[in-house]
Amino acid sequence: MPGRQELPSTLERSPQEARRTWIKAHDSAVEEYG
Repeated sequence: MPGRQELPSTLERSPQEARRTWIKAHDSAVEEYG
């Protein structure tokens, strides 16, 4: 599932760079660990 859909509400209020970093890490973890 794309990280964008699971973005925590606290990050929704964060700067775009923080959201981008979280989404990238989330998607990488999902790809690696399932």
